[in-house]
Amino acid sequence: VQDLGDDFILTAGRSDPRRVIAWLDGRPPADLHPAHWVEKAECHRRLGQFAEAAACFTTALALHGRPNADLLHRRGQMFL
Repeated sequence: VQDLGDDFILTAGRSDPRRVIAWLDGRPPADLHPAHWVEKAECHRRLGQFAEAAACFTTALALHGRPNADLLHRRGQMFL
């Protein structure tokens, strides 16, 4: 399988969130940055998978290394 790169996969994910989730799940967790986890969370949110989205936002917050009001807010919405 050809590696099409982050930009292509993440752009494609705007219309196919399952594809982005699969692509990110195929990467070693250590290679994922906070933005990857946010993108994965948004994909789960679009699919109605709110617990998974909250978990991804939690990981993004942990990797971010400092408080982030936007991520806290978005994660909180998943709990509602």
